[in-house]
Amino acid sequence: MDLETDNYMPDGGRYRLRRFGRFFLVPTTGELLRLPHASVFQSRYVNNFAGGIDRNFAPLREVTFENPWLLALIRFDFGCFQVGESAELSDPWEVWVHQIRIRTDGDMSVPPAPEGIHHDGHDFIAMHLVQRQDVHGGRSIIYDNWGKEIHSCMLENPLDTIYADDRRVMHSVEPIRPAAECRLAERDMLIIDFDHRPNLPRPGG
Repeated sequence: MDLETDNYMPDGGRYRLRRFGRFFLVPTTGELLRLPHASVFQSRYVNNFAGGIDRNFAPLREVTFENPWLLALIRFDFGCFQVGESAELSDPWEVWVHQIRIRTDGDMSVPPAPEGIHHDGHDFIAMHLVQRQDVHGGRSIIYDNWGKEIHSCMLENPLDTIYADDRRVMHSVEPIRPAAECRLAERDMLIIDFDHRPNLPRPGG
């Protein structure tokens, strides 16, 4: 993945790279359209190190926006969630897509999720592993809203996935470092967030 450095790390680290894009989705019709690029804003409640500010990330590349596999995955992911009201399926949803790489070398241990135990601030989230190369660690942990661990797993193979109702659970990822005798470790994730936005204007409409 051709990503750019995330310049909003709390420790000044340059070990996280990313791109970001948005889509407009109507579940009942499958309509999926690109939205204009925008900054990422999260409250301080859900992001304790970079909340309350607008973060400007590099946009997804054109080839990514137009990738049929990605568009099919967004529709598939939405179908995996239990949406409460059938009327919501006819409303627009805003979809955020994040490409994220964590890279570290030597004996340096780095946190893929420096927020610690957290919500992302969305309705639903799909967390897909793209690849992990020479990585030690990185266990994903799911908690209830009171911080009690209820599930953990290691995403090891491409498209190993966690689906979560972000309103009902929190999550974290343990630090990673290079595996024994390896100089460089990389962990790539594709994160897709869904938010019910009944008043979201249709792009170009």
